[in-house]
Amino acid sequence: MCHGNESNRVQSERHACEQCSERVFRDCQRHADNWEDAKKCYRPACYAYESFWRCDENYRQCFEGCGGTIHKFEE
Repeated sequence: MCHGNESNRVQSERHACEQCSERVFRDCQRHADNWEDAKKCYRPACYAYESFWRCDENYRQCFEGCGGTIHKFEE
């Protein structure tokens, strides 16, 4: 469930960002005085990545709370 929620969050953020990015681009072109100014317009990049560290941490806490043991191996 946690992973699904995180995937939905990222998808929602990416969609909102892409809409905003397109709006910024169109506004720039609409207000450009000439072709040279219009060529300078760009769509801001959208970055949204899934981060499951919260899910993993919640799982570990629950696992240990139920009596489980977690062993961490570091190289």
